[in-house]
Amino acid sequence: MKACTILSISVFFATCCIAQNLSGLKDYLTNNSHPVTLNDFAEESGFFKSVMRGKTLFVFGEGGSHSLELNNEMRVYLLQEFSGMNLKYFFIEYGRTTAFNYNQDSRSMGVNFEYKGIDMESFRSFYIAVRRITTEVSPDGIDSIKLLHDILIDTSYLHYDNADRFRNQAQFLKLYAALVRLFLHDSSALKACLSPEHYRALGYFLSNPQTAPPEGNRNPGMAQNLLAEIVPVDTTATYLLDIGSAHSLLNRKQGVIGILNNTGVLSNKMMIMNVYCDNCSSHGELLKGSLMKFMKGSVLEAFRNSAKGDLTIFNLANVPAGLGYLREYGDLILFARNQQ
Repeated sequence: MKACTILSISVFFATCCIAQNLSGLKDYLTNNSHPVTLNDFAEESGFFKSVMRGKTLFVFGEGGSHSLELNNEMRVYLLQEFSGMNLKYFFIEYGRTTAFNYNQDSRSMGVNFEYKGIDMESFRSFYIAVRRITTEVSPDGIDSIKLLHDILIDTSYLHYDNADRFRNQAQFLKLYAALVRLFLHDSSALKACLSPEHYRALGYFLSNPQTAPPEGNRNPGMAQNLLAEIVPVDTTATYLLDIGSAHSLLNRKQGVIGILNNTGVLSNKMMIMNVYCDNCSSHGELLKGSLMKFMKGSVLEAFRNSAKGDLTIFNLANVPAGLGYLREYGDLILFARNQQ
């Protein structure tokens, strides 16, 4: 009888605690939700300036799917928001040649920041970048320039296997390794035939430590690339990083953000906003599953009921101790509904 009484009391208190926590969750989310209006860049400028106090790097973790149009819209939105905060570099989950091409195309647009690619080189962007810096160069007698021209002339390597981009990338990385060796061998001759700017650019393209194929572990190389660009930190500037949430979750110690958070440069200096997609679809198929493990049941319903429109930022920086699990993935969650 005594054991039954103790069990009943335990169940009662457990039920009360769950109810109190759920009530506290709803209250916190309601009072710390910020609607996003993509075509009104002034709407949340004060919010972003506030959360970036004492921070260096703002991380946008793309959730659900890279192919969501939401990601393109959010890049424009964030660039507008951070343009008033002395944005220096916009780090992207592409290679250095992609960033080079973006920078070349944006020069005439009065852009005040630089794109920086931290991922592996892609064969298509590498092709375009190399064409830009070697078009007027004669390949005679220089093996590395000849190989570059061979790549530019013979574009069949762009179509190894349209059904297998991993195989394409693996074959391209073999060419990339050959170019690295030839660049070192022909450095003197290359300096003589390329402009100083283009010689530095080519050397930069070919010094990318991120050479893991798409199915490999790209996190260490991407973290290394970002750190190489950001040191020494410009304390008067801010930096943006757009990356998939598989790499941007704070609790993944071997992910890009987990690695960066364990460095003296960026530890506690990042503001991380990961996207949770609710009822989103890509190419006509509903996206299922989430890397945010707590987004289910009553917790998910609390987020849904507290959201102010289809795009809502929840600021979790000051959650009470009982809700500390909400910060497992970063201080901000962009709750996105009905996106395609």
